[in-house]
Amino acid sequence: MSDHEEKREKMQLGEVKHLDTLPIKEQIKVRVEQKEITRGQALIELVYTVEELFVTESSDVYATIKVRNVLEHVLLESGKFRKWLLKEYYDLFGKSPSSSALKDSIDTVIASEELSSENIKNIAIRSAEKNGEIYIDLANKSGEAVVISKEGWRVIENNEVPINFIRPIKLLEMPKPKKNGDINKLREFLNIQGQQEWILLVSFILAVLRGRGPFPVLIYQGLSGSGKSTHSRIIKKLVDPSSLEIATLPNSEEDLLIAARESSLLVFDNVSAIKNEASDNLCRLTTGAGISTRTLFSNGGEFIHSAMRPVIVNGIDYVAHRSDLASRAIIINLPSLSGKRLDERTYWTRFDEVKAEILGAFFDVLSRAICDLPSTSLPYYPRLADFALLSCSAEKHFGFEKGAFLAALEENQSSAAIDALEESLLGIAIKNCLKTTDAIEGTAYEILSTLKTFVSQEDMRYQHWVPSNQLKNSLERLQPTLVKNGMQYEYIRKKNGRIHRISKVE
Repeated sequence: MSDHEEKREKMQLGEVKHLDTLPIKEQIKVRVEQKEITRGQALIELVYTVEELFVTESSDVYATIKVRNVLEHVLLESGKFRKWLLKEYYDLFGKSPSSSALKDSIDTVIASEELSSENIKNIAIRSAEKNGEIYIDLANKSGEAVVISKEGWRVIENNEVPINFIRPIKLLEMPKPKKNGDINKLREFLNIQGQQEWILLVSFILAVLRGRGPFPVLIYQGLSGSGKSTHSRIIKKLVDPSSLEIATLPNSEEDLLIAARESSLLVFDNVSAIKNEASDNLCRLTTGAGISTRTLFSNGGEFIHSAMRPVIVNGIDYVAHRSDLASRAIIINLPSLSGKRLDERTYWTRFDEVKAEILGAFFDVLSRAICDLPSTSLPYYPRLADFALLSCSAEKHFGFEKGAFLAALEENQSSAAIDALEESLLGIAIKNCLKTTDAIEGTAYEILSTLKTFVSQEDMRYQHWVPSNQLKNSLERLQPTLVKNGMQYEYIRKKNGRIHRISKVE
């Protein structure tokens, strides 16, 4: 009998006296062979050999595992963790467990950790902040990340990353940034003519890289062939590469939440019109409002999940019909590309050659901006206050004059407010009515009866007129647009009823 066979026989006979001196996985194997535990129990114990188990605030259970010597954070319910456990079991026992045993072991650990674990941690996709520093996951095979601080930025190794970055299946590798880059090289690939729109665009990209919202919604508008989809793809490739660069806008909260859980920047292409519900969902997503869902999870309970993501939308027609979306949007109108086209291969080859330099230049600006952020103040705070504060702290590092960002934002939102008013039947009626008087006041029925005389029958065919019981809600939504157009709405409770007042702002 060989030494190996003799040792194995002794292990089977229980003659190994120092079991705890063996590696933990070998201990599991010996205990199965000695029939101390079943193979099902062995599967559960193998789960606990991961680098770490932790639970998120949304009660999702994650494991930190090593894949090709790189640490990865994966959901226990995911196919990747199932494959990891299957491999570990096969490497140990030389055979595969049954599908039911595999599922039962994972379910058991999920139940135990979800209900009893005190190791609560946050997860992040692509970017996150910690201790005043910004970390950006390059999602490359080495697991490297970029850390950006007030002193500058550098690429760090996988074992130096203090953030639990997750990598959804669609996530692709970012370009490895280079020093001494030039942001203006980006402009060569974009169909942008005005300086104000350029200021807003690079400020949006900077906010996406920082990863802290609330975020504006970037909307590209223009005729067919103006490069709207290409613009969207350029930004996506630069800051959040994905195998699915652009998608169709979901109508449901659940589908939007699923998209937000798989990407740090959402891009929706060729949107002809945004329905009211979808518009509300986008507003909630960019501000981080909670979304409740049942069907996303298998146990049938209702959970509140919050996600805050920047969004790009492009379309031919006017997209931001509702004033609350328009007030959160940066709208860029693209001119025709006539005579300026390149073939796809040449265009993307040229971009691939410089994108690492462009990204590095953005990191330079972001580092300087967060250094200046504590001493930055604004003469006034717009609705997108956090976005404005970061952008104002960065403007001189982009090479813009002081006050350039706020001037560009004010001009863009004023233009959007005019367009939003013209897209609203109620808004058109108010605008026309207040050309004849300084104010109108009365009950909902009285106000609507008056306003109805200021719109044409033809317009009434294309939009539904507001019911009396929805007037207050409709006017409150329209309020930001009214203010931008020199008007205001007040809701007054009086003894004789509830009064609505719409007036010019002096």
